[in-house]
Amino acid sequence: MKRLSLPIARPVVLPLVTSLVLCLVGLGALVSGTSYAAGQLAKGSVGTKQLKPNAVTGAKVEDGSLTKADFAPGQLPAGATGPTGPAGPAGAPALTKVAELPVTAVQSTPIDNGELWSRAGDDLGSFTLTTAGAPVRIDFVTSVYSTVFSCAYELRIDGRDSLGFAGTAPGAANARDVTQAGTGQQAATLTTLVTGLSAGSHTVSAWASPTTADKSCTVNAGGWRNAVYVSEYAASTPVVVTTP
Repeated sequence: MKRLSLPIARPVVLPLVTSLVLCLVGLGALVSGTSYAAGQLAKGSVGTKQLKPNAVTGAKVEDGSLTKADFAPGQLPAGATGPTGPAGPAGAPALTKVAELPVTAVQSTPIDNGELWSRAGDDLGSFTLTTAGAPVRIDFVTSVYSTVFSCAYELRIDGRDSLGFAGTAPGAANARDVTQAGTGQQAATLTTLVTGLSAGSHTVSAWASPTTADKSCTVNAGGWRNAVYVSEYAASTPVVVTTP
């Protein structure tokens, strides 16, 4: 009788070795992945909450990257004084007093004495100048009437206009605050500016002159309400009056 010789079974180690290798590879990937993540943070992943107090020092701030808004008031030193800028426009004249004279219904008779200057009716009223030499502006709101193509009108203080003219001769170098163009009745404002007056009381009057003989000029022929405003400015104040 023959004996059969059977092969002896050996343990299978291949699956175990394969598992061990896989575990070691996974562990290495895990370790290396953690190191990579710690050294390479995703953009925008670190904010204020992740920073420790005093973590950002001056050495870590890029030069020139901060602006004035990044500093508290008083932290930045003041710069050098800049050059003087250009002068600004002149301000309004220093008006010190305005008064309205009690004039209600001044009405003159027709002025028809040739081309001579004549006072139109009674004086318009008086005002008191506070400061000697201070500029004074007078506005007479009224109406004028003419039977000639044009009449000349002006205001006078104490009998003199703003150029110092006190006569009646035609064609003189006087102020002529208003020249009426055309005939009939028109609204008008006579404005004058005088300087060099003494302090105290002064009288205002309106004057007229026809530009042609045998014609007439009238101040407020229709009996309209009149108003006279006196404005006093600070002494040495430059005041400019533009007349029609």
